[in-house]
Amino acid sequence: MGTPIKINKFKLRQFLNFIDSKNVSVPEFQRGYVWKVAQIKNLFDSLVKQYPISSFIIWKTRKNIEARTLNGERLPKEKYLILDGQQRMSTIFYLCKQAKFRKNSVKDRFWENCEARHGSLIDFDSFYFKKDGKSQILNYVKRGSNIQEFNLKRFERILGNYAFPVIVVSIDDYHKAVEIFERINQAGTKISTESIFLSETFNRHCNFGSVLRNWKREQGSESLSRDIDTVIFIHTYAIIFQFLDPA
Repeated sequence: MGTPIKINKFKLRQFLNFIDSKNVSVPEFQRGYVWKVAQIKNLFDSLVKQYPISSFIIWKTRKNIEARTLNGERLPKEKYLILDGQQRMSTIFYLCKQAKFRKNSVKDRFWENCEARHGSLIDFDSFYFKKDGKSQILNYVKRGSNIQEFNLKRFERILGNYAFPVIVVSIDDYHKAVEIFERINQAGTKISTESIFLSETFNRHCNFGSVLRNWKREQGSESLSRDIDTVIFIHTYAIIFQFLDPA
């Protein structure tokens, strides 16, 4: 029997509803949010110009994998985990759903999981777009300035029939899941089997990724470890763990 795969082509509103209705989540074996303002602007520009931005790969599973939902809701038993496209999907969702992002349960958790110094944290409340000549330009203003709303209806009209390809892989066999992840990794998606292994191993006792993020945050902004990616910590620990594991 083949791996159940469903390929969806969503318009913008359908794409946002899919994220919300399925409580689409970022698994803890994924790194935190790392994009900067320039990358967000480039993504917006690509969408407006109708450029392809690649597909999104979602893992549908009931496995006990720790994750954080984009919409701030509780993690359900049946999970839709972002395997490829976290930065793009999060960006589009928070740009278009500023009211959702504004909720403390979402904004605070998002900032906690940003792999950036406090002064570089992205505030999706601060984005809006306007017409500049023949082009639509995305602007980012500092907190406390005269902030305008991101006009979702206008953005929807601009995109028209633009389709977001979302591939949903439904699988609960852990070993098959790891094989799929490894093959995607060979195609260019930077996902670590060691990280997945650790997420599966440690989430019964603690949220290992969250523990590391909290530890780095408590070290303060001047700590030498503050700018080291959480996934690098996990990789290192996984390698040591596997050397020590007699199996």
